[in-house]
Amino acid sequence: TLLTVVLLANQICGIFWFRAVHQSPSPKLFSLVVFSMFVARYNFVAKYPQSISFSSNDHFLALRKENDHWYYVFHEDGRLGSIPTNYVEESNIKSSEEVASMIDAAVVAMSSVEIFEKNIILKYLEHLREGVLAGFGKDKLPRLPIRSKARPQAQPVDIRSSSITKKSERTPELQKLRKEELKSYLPERKKSPPPTPPSKRTPGTAYLMLDKLRNTTQTSYLRCVVSFVKMMNVLALSDPQLTTLSKELINEILDNNPTIRRAVYTRTDDWKALQSYVTNLEKRAKDQQESSWPLAEDDSSVISDLDSFVDLLCNMDPDMVCRCITEDDFPLALSYLYQRKKRSLVRRFYLLIVVAICHIQPQIWNVFLDSCIPMEIIREIRSSELTELDFILDLRVLTILFTKANSLPLSIQNELHESFFDSVFTRVSKLVSDTTQSSGDNENSKSGPPLLLLDTFVQFICAANRHFCVSSTSLTPVLNTMLANHMATKDLIERLLFIFNRDTDPLNLDGVSFVRKLRGTLGECFDLSSDQYNGSLLYRGANDESDNGLYARSRHLSSNGHYVDNENGEVSGGDCPKFPSQHRPSLADVALQSAPDTPVNAARKLLADIFSTRETASLVYRNDVKVVIDVIIRQICDLPATSPNLSEFLFCMDKVIRNTDCMSPPYRLDDLLDALKGVEYSASSSNRTGDFTTTRSLRLTNDLLTLLKAMSS
Repeated sequence: TLLTVVLLANQICGIFWFRAVHQSPSPKLFSLVVFSMFVARYNFVAKYPQSISFSSNDHFLALRKENDHWYYVFHEDGRLGSIPTNYVEESNIKSSEEVASMIDAAVVAMSSVEIFEKNIILKYLEHLREGVLAGFGKDKLPRLPIRSKARPQAQPVDIRSSSITKKSERTPELQKLRKEELKSYLPERKKSPPPTPPSKRTPGTAYLMLDKLRNTTQTSYLRCVVSFVKMMNVLALSDPQLTTLSKELINEILDNNPTIRRAVYTRTDDWKALQSYVTNLEKRAKDQQESSWPLAEDDSSVISDLDSFVDLLCNMDPDMVCRCITEDDFPLALSYLYQRKKRSLVRRFYLLIVVAICHIQPQIWNVFLDSCIPMEIIREIRSSELTELDFILDLRVLTILFTKANSLPLSIQNELHESFFDSVFTRVSKLVSDTTQSSGDNENSKSGPPLLLLDTFVQFICAANRHFCVSSTSLTPVLNTMLANHMATKDLIERLLFIFNRDTDPLNLDGVSFVRKLRGTLGECFDLSSDQYNGSLLYRGANDESDNGLYARSRHLSSNGHYVDNENGEVSGGDCPKFPSQHRPSLADVALQSAPDTPVNAARKLLADIFSTRETASLVYRNDVKVVIDVIIRQICDLPATSPNLSEFLFCMDKVIRNTDCMSPPYRLDDLLDALKGVEYSASSSNRTGDFTTTRSLRLTNDLLTLLKAMSS
């Protein structure tokens, strides 16, 4: 009996072994991966043909396995190429809709590229998309194709005809095996005679239509988006059969996922024009003979090209600019051209391009900061007789670079001493005085230029002041210059108090709007009026009265939330795409380390620095000090304890009380005490009592209450 049981067990084990061997996948099929999405684990710089560079956490759609070491993929930004297998890992972060969107974008990108065995990849993507949207698991999704070992090539005539004959005889067999192999990759589907489906629309069509619209009308990208949406809505209402198509095109344009539109960037006219301008400037920088050509018509041609380039940068899709200009070659070439060019008009256009690029492409400004442009501008301000327009442009470029940088190169930091700021204050005082005299002689003249000059001047001082911290023993170069009895000091404090009352940050810069409006004034003579400049610094209200406030609202939204034109030639509204054209600065490293409570808002920081000593606080009139106290009390009453702005106003209040005579006699002392007690109550009743912002506000409030109690006693 025992022998019978052993024999029966051996037979059962043999059956299971036979099934495991003969019914398991073949070694070739078992090696195939069944997932399609990868994420990069490390950064990779492409050094081989057909490979692409990428950063960690970038996502890819696998199209084919080239060999054991490389995948042929579609990058989420629209590129096709090979990546090393040991730099990526499987990813399941993307949703099925996002994967399907990447598949559509990959099909669009492959349509205009010649790829080996493209039909196999397209067939794989088609079945993969269907499986992903149907929610299939890995076992039911198609397997990733594997590249055949060699491309089919015509065999050369050789003496060894026997080997050629054998290869040609094997070719049909290889093709048959290849077809069977392809079928094995894809899951079997039930054969049912489906109704004839409508022809599929190629993804990216809406963006290509939008590109044609923008190039034909020569207007901004956002305006074209609004116009396109309105046209599609009209089309849907006029013909019900086109309703579905119109909605698809609208959704494609307004989709926050840029994968599909990035896949068709290279097929647009804007991309080709941008690459042409960038290539020409890089070539001009390398060509010494062309750049030093002395004839006037050469300069006129250069100016015409630069003007068209500036217009393109201001009006095209900002994301396209970010994708096209990614290397250091272009900013370095632009810096070299600016340093070498002597004609002021050409240099102005170079600076306008710098301003636009720094605001649109956040990865480029540090190249300009380390280039020769800042030092060239600093030397120009200190030594040259500049026109008002050149001076404004120089200050604007320095403002952008100082605003975006948390720390400055040592060479630039060494130049920001008292004599440099003295040159700036002296030049501003002279320009304002000259303009005031000319406006006094001519009653019809307008006060636009000094307003623009003063706003640019205030922005520059606030940006530079971010990189200094007031100590108990010495004043900063900015404050020392303000004590030198310059006429510009009075104008600076007046504009600063106006900004402080408006509760805005002068360094929230809209560079594209500035460039768009200033571009029309570039000429041999400087003629800039408030009517010609309606950018973020100047706003004319509906009643046609000039609002001289710095950074008054430049966007208007109607009550029903539709798109409304603003003064900058842009649009806004409920579904209008938002682009990061504005830059909100962070606190400079030097101020953050030396004084952690220093306000992040540039206007509040400069005002707090002015009130840090009695000597500089005396520059502010007593009535203006009362205005500052009124503003702070209002903000303390309005802001919750969890607001980071509250601690900044409390910090300023502490400086005002310590270094002015506002409490002898006391000014609104009872209102201030009530506001501070309200902060105490708000902080204690808040659910975020352990929050850093709330704790800091409560600490500053207690310090103020202690100070006021000591002064009153």
